[in-house]
Formats: sequence, structure tokens, C-alpha cells
Amino acid sequence: MKLKKKVLISGIGGDIAQGVSRIIRENFPTCEIHGSDCEARHNGKLFADKLLKLPKTSLKKKYIFNLNSYIKKNKIDLFIPITDKEINLFILNKKKIKVKKSIVPSSKLVKIGIDKYKTHLFLKSLNINHPWTLLAKDYKKIHKFPCIVKPRYGKGSKNVFYCKNFREAKLFSKYIDELIFQEMLIPAKKEITCAIYRFRNKKIKIIQLVRKLKDSYTYWAKVIKNSKIEKLCKKVTEEIDFFGPANFQLILTKKGPMIFEINPRFSSTVLMRNYLGFTDLLWSFQEKFGLKLTENKIQIGRIISRYDEINFLN
Repeated sequence: MKLKKKVLISGIGGDIAQGVSRIIRENFPTCEIHGSDCEARHNGKLFADKLLKLPKTSLKKKYIFNLNSYIKKNKIDLFIPITDKEINLFILNKKKIKVKKSIVPSSKLVKIGIDKYKTHLFLKSLNINHPWTLLAKDYKKIHKFPCIVKPRYGKGSKNVFYCKNFREAKLFSKYIDELIFQEMLIPAKKEITCAIYRFRNKKIKIIQLVRKLKDSYTYWAKVIKNSKIEKLCKKVTEEIDFFGPANFQLILTKKGPMIFEINPRFSSTVLMRNYLGFTDLLWSFQEKFGLKLTENKIQIGRIISRYDEINFLN
């Protein structure tokens, strides 16, 4: 498709941003891609025509100033924040960031999904099955071990630990800030990642993937379709009432599907599912620029795997 725009993708040193870049290049080859990151040592130059090093989001004023300066100087048409922290900063500072267009999740989705304890409270309010979740300070209320320990905010599948008893729970709560304890759902082999896209006309599309992880990344996935999962994802999507992309992580337990995380962004399988026909990044572009939406048939049972052993000499 012909679309001559300048696009800035944040977090270009990471796999999600790089997947987004590849999709844009394959579908909109006339676009100029710019990539930003808070780190300088990464392979982002393989995925962007120009690079920008931004301050960390903790330096909010400096981050916004540098971002705005770059957007103005390079006449950026579209900004796509990728990381949880940058998405949250953008949502909270929309009026201060001077860009023509952006692809960001709905603010309500971000508020619920970026904080895993708020995710728990939201799912509880819907009166649906979900894992019990406790703040660090409430570790004495844990009623079943082993359980999961993970960061309360962001991080995807990183920094997730198992906790076997109260002694370990006390140590975790004492030495790690902003964590939560969560019920360990079983069987772990039935973890399903569901990508959701809600169009502006309120139509909802869902792809369900059984996946296998390697170093917190999905390296193998198979398309499935489970009616209970479909119904649950639609219910939660409609209750949040968001538009655009999201990712629900769940496990198919004996009690039925139970969501344990809601990610308010494109997930790490964005490129994999694009090849499977679930083109949520492409739909975002098409809706943002008023282009005709593509219709793809997703084939149940298809398998996709990732291979990343590439070396680059600079």
C-alpha cells in the first residue's frame, strides 16, 4: 500500500518494536521509519532509517522535551509508543506531546492493564473466575503455596518467580518493591495468549494462541478456538469499552478459562500473528489514516515458530 508518512516507534531495541517495524516496511514500504530507545546499544538500526536516544521515562520533562524536539525537527506524522512506561507517560501527558497522530491504547485499558493489582480488582468486579492476587504487604493472607511472585507494573513475562512458603513470601515482600503474589493457575501447559482488536465500529476480533516460552518470549504458537475463551474475552473487552489492540493472558483451568493479565499494548507475538492473518498493527494504521480495512481468514490449527539467531557486525 502507498502511504508516505514518517513514523516514530519507541523501544526500537526490543522485539515488539522491531516486529512493528517489519510489518510497516512490508505493508507500507514508502513510509520512513524512525526508532527511539533509552539505550544506545541495540540492533535498532536494522529496523529504522533514523535513530533517537531518549531519556528514561522517569526523567519525564526531559523525555517529553527531547521527544517533541525530534518530532518537530523530523516532521513525524505518527508516533507509536511500545513500552508500558512510555504508553503510560503518553496517556498521562497527551496534551504535552506534540505529534499529529499516535497509535496508543485507550486510557481506561491502560489504567486497568498496566497495574496488575487493578487488573485483579477489575476482574473481581465482573464476578468472573480469576486468580487471587495480593499486594506484598498482605503476604500473610496467602492461603495456598506455591504461588507466583511478579512485578505489579509492566515487565511482560520477565521477573516472574515461584514462592513456596511464608518464609520466602516474607523475603520477597521485604526486598522487592511493588510486587504482587498471585495464585498459580494449572495446568501451565494450557496457557493461552489472546490478542484482541476492537474496531471503531465496535466489532471485536480475537486470535487464541497456545504458546511455548523461551527466556520469556513466545518461540512457538498454535492457533486454537475455544468458545468459552472467546466469550470471556468479548465480555471483558466490552466491559472495558476500549478500541484498538490488547492482549489477554489466561490459563484454561478445570474451572474454565481464567485471565491473569491484561496487557494494554501490542504484545511480543505481533509479528507472528500478523503472518497468521491477525493483522492488528495493520488495522491500526488503516483506521488511523482512513484506509480500507483488510479482511483475513485465520486458519485454526496453524503453527508458527520464531527463529532469532542472527548476528550483525557493525
